[in-house]
Amino acid sequence: MSTTIARFKPSTYEGTYVPHLLDNWHREMKSVLKVVNCQEEMKTEQAAFYLKDEAGAWWNREKEGPMKFKKAMRLQFIPEHIRNKMRAEFSTFRMTDNMIVAEYNKRFNELSRYADDLELSPLTLALQFDQGLSVKILERLPAGVFKDLKDVYERAGNSERLIDMAKEKLGDKRKSNNDNSRQSGFKRGHKKYECTNYGGLGFQR
Repeated sequence: MSTTIARFKPSTYEGTYVPHLLDNWHREMKSVLKVVNCQEEMKTEQAAFYLKDEAGAWWNREKEGPMKFKKAMRLQFIPEHIRNKMRAEFSTFRMTDNMIVAEYNKRFNELSRYADDLELSPLTLALQFDQGLSVKILERLPAGVFKDLKDVYERAGNSERLIDMAKEKLGDKRKSNNDNSRQSGFKRGHKKYECTNYGGLGFQR
């Protein structure tokens, strides 16, 4: 199994105190272990092989502990004040006017990882996501009860698509009106000239 995993050349984690680096490493290892069909009871051992330096030394001390691998690493390498800051941001996070739905969803998911201890249900997460959407998205959001975060995200994305289509249609209409106005103005401004014969010479007036 170790040889098979090594073929994917997974990244190592050295114990850097930067939240997104740890989260990125977790996601990468999870993907690799899924692809190679690693058995559940072997996942922690195989992932821990890619902990180096401070992270490796920490795991050698703590590997017999009862805490789950991912949670234990987060507690060790992400200071409490950073976790508290992330939780606070998550509880008040809202979609800004210059955000697209995909950007809002990405940041929402990043922050939600620090609310693990709150044990929020899928429906609660979906409701919080919904409440943080911008007014323009909510106005177009289809009515009905959503099942989970994925469901409300897809509905919000569809609402955004309809808004973009409406803007594009309005832009085309304005362009067409401007073109018609220019053509009409040209016709009104065009002066008709007549040719009158003065002494056999043609003069325009």
